[in-house]
Amino acid sequence: MSDSRFDLSIIIVSYDVQEEIGRCLDALRSVSSQISKEVLVVDNASSDNSAAFIRQQYPQVFLKENSENIGFAAAVNQGLARQRGEFTLLLNPDTIVSFGAIAHMINFMDGNPRCGIAGARLLNEDGSPQDSIIPFPTPWGILQESLFIKKLTGPQPEPVDPKPVDAVMGACLLARREMVCDVGGLDEGFFLYSEEVDWCQRAWLKGWEVYHLPEAVVTHGLSRSSSDRPEDAFVALYRSRAYYMRKHFSWIERWVSQVGLVVGVGLRVILWGITSPKGKKFKQNFAVLLW
Repeated sequence: MSDSRFDLSIIIVSYDVQEEIGRCLDALRSVSSQISKEVLVVDNASSDNSAAFIRQQYPQVFLKENSENIGFAAAVNQGLARQRGEFTLLLNPDTIVSFGAIAHMINFMDGNPRCGIAGARLLNEDGSPQDSIIPFPTPWGILQESLFIKKLTGPQPEPVDPKPVDAVMGACLLARREMVCDVGGLDEGFFLYSEEVDWCQRAWLKGWEVYHLPEAVVTHGLSRSSSDRPEDAFVALYRSRAYYMRKHFSWIERWVSQVGLVVGVGLRVILWGITSPKGKKFKQNFAVLLW
């Protein structure tokens, strides 16, 4: 990493989200002028002219254009390699940061030097709450989700005060530079999904703390990069979970979890009525769950 020259580096990974990223970048103009910042956008070979749009409308933004979609984790690492901030904010392009949210997160981390990662409270566009906290995956947790058991219990209430948690969502995640130097960047074995959980787990193992900050509010929508390609997102999700299990689970835990994943995939394929040609993508990648 280069030397710190800013209070904050904001890294946004873009993939076919021209409309969303414009709103995201506009909202960042409300960040306090007392916080020196740089904004880095890594575009993963968008096909909707996102890169040209950013160059024209936001010339102050550093833009890295990839010739192919290398995945979220690898793109973030490209941003980390050139960021110059004391703190780094990973921000999804389909987010709108509320006034004062980033300042609140930085102030909290300034007052808690062992906090290596902090996450915001995420809201849907209608103001309803999203999941902002992620418990570390366990075989029982994977079984509950795969078999829809979690749907029966409903969402868990989120804390109203800052609280140490296992992991926070990567849609708006603030990382301390010292933590990144100690732990390293995201694991590029994750193409999309679960990379922030792995990062938080590695931070905890190194003695850093991870906090959820409910007073930092961020609106998080559903970008076209996922909603227009649900079959790709589905495959990426389960591939990432399989990789996480190989990395962190014992062989017994992997076996139990793989059974749950395979059953869960089968149920979803049946319930969603997936047919050819989209169904081919599931068949081609289904074997990954058995590794």
